[in-house]
Amino acid sequence: MATVAFASDRFAAQQLDTLVASICSASPAPSWALADVALLDAGHFHDQARRRGWSSANAYAFSPLSTFEDQAVWLVKLAQLPEQRDAQVRDLLRLANGTTALSWLYCAAPLASLQQLADYLARARIEERTALVHCRFADTRVLPSLLHQLDLAQHARVAAVVDDWGWVDRCGAYVRWRPQQGSGVPDASQHLRLTATQFRAIRAASEPDAIFSLLLEQTPSLVPAQQRGEFHGTLQRILQTADGYCVRDLESRLQFVVLALSCGEDFHRLSALQDTWDGVRAGRFALAERMPLWDNAIWDRLEANKAEFEAVEPAGERP
Repeated sequence: MATVAFASDRFAAQQLDTLVASICSASPAPSWALADVALLDAGHFHDQARRRGWSSANAYAFSPLSTFEDQAVWLVKLAQLPEQRDAQVRDLLRLANGTTALSWLYCAAPLASLQQLADYLARARIEERTALVHCRFADTRVLPSLLHQLDLAQHARVAAVVDDWGWVDRCGAYVRWRPQQGSGVPDASQHLRLTATQFRAIRAASEPDAIFSLLLEQTPSLVPAQQRGEFHGTLQRILQTADGYCVRDLESRLQFVVLALSCGEDFHRLSALQDTWDGVRAGRFALAERMPLWDNAIWDRLEANKAEFEAVEPAGERP
């Protein structure tokens, strides 16, 4: 049973019809569902696929990653008849509700081409490093930034197989990525090759999710039970503010987020913290190193800011 928590919203039952219509109303309709089964209850997923007679295949069949077996990325063939396809999409959405495991492929490509593309995207080489890294491309926390960072040849490699790629975003809206056909010569490499710049951008886009997981582990009271998609946006905003103060290391960035969530997002503007920010920007110390040295006057001012923050935005109304 998967125990991963996601900075994404669960959609309500009444949203299902809208999502099914958004996914299936295109012409042509999607032909495949792509599921990162490691993010789900794999046993339940495959049991449901068998019981419903779905045709499914390991997307990593041509890859060493095929050893993930039932925990791999899987392709589920969607029915051609509209009523059957709508019912199948509805069932898949229910299985993956609240996770980032599911996306939809609009294409006429054969299964083998999709499996070859999956292997291309899933095993990436960073710059000139020897070892390949596993790129969780089917996880829709990763997929949007990955697709955005593809260069022209890589974009053309995907476009040669996929006409359109859709997924439900963190706040429950359906979004689609439509590659430009004929945008260049497709990359002929066996694996995705990312520059350091591409890799840094993809990693930076994943940071709010990493911080979200750390908050759940260390200070779960700061994580809302609802509206987690909006909360993800809050984390993005706070981390961008931290960038402005040159807060670089993970521990300090986590502490910056905790302070913002606890004492108000504007805590960093307190004049009592000016010496701290001057030292952090100059590289004399990290925020996490400096915080234990703060005197009572600073903590009292932070507490006062917290009271002002909570008076304006009661805890029950926070994202």
